[in-house]
Amino acid sequence: MKGRICSVCGKANPLNRVRCISCNSYIEFERTREINDSTTFQEGKESSRSGGDASPYTDEDLYLLATEEVGDLKKRDAALWAKSMALSEGDKEKAKYKYISLRVGVLLTNISGKRGEPEGSISVSNNLFSKLAKGDFGLAKTYWLYGVLVGTVINIIAKLIASRAVLLVLLLGYTVYGVPVLLGIWRASDRYAGPTVWAVLAKIAVVLGWFGLGITLFSALALLNA
Repeated sequence: MKGRICSVCGKANPLNRVRCISCNSYIEFERTREINDSTTFQEGKESSRSGGDASPYTDEDLYLLATEEVGDLKKRDAALWAKSMALSEGDKEKAKYKYISLRVGVLLTNISGKRGEPEGSISVSNNLFSKLAKGDFGLAKTYWLYGVLVGTVINIIAKLIASRAVLLVLLLGYTVYGVPVLLGIWRASDRYAGPTVWAVLAKIAVVLGWFGLGITLFSALALLNA
């Protein structure tokens, strides 16, 4: 029987594998050879189970999941579908296959990001801010929810606070929070599939937002030295 050889660990894999069952690395080169030892694949699977580093899902599982998702409007990622349509020049049939390919890539990235995280850690919040900074929530949600709405609430709260210490903590916290938000809006604008004018206006708002964060930080430092 033939098998694909991982260029990282040198282990044999079935021909239909995209990632190595031993080290979970992508099999970049189509190297095949005759496999005489039928236990080679099994050893790789045992290594994956015991090591805990590999994904519990096979590539076939992820492709099946993405295929089911593209046919269900409730489950389908609207932003990813819009990107697929744009890349397929409006051809819905081609867009379906493009969506599946892109979605599997996203799932593989998410699975890789979760690997090695200890239970009970603050990985959920880290993942939230990471996705926010990457613009993964889309332009509208990142701008209006995480940017405008949260910023408005913080401004209202700041006006009601009488304690300098509490106000200082709030301003410093908002400055730190504002960095991934502004980065996310900018990056989401680059991937925005709607009218270009909204992406341009969002980027203008980001530039103004950096000035606003600078003023907020300056105000916090003034309170600190008061």
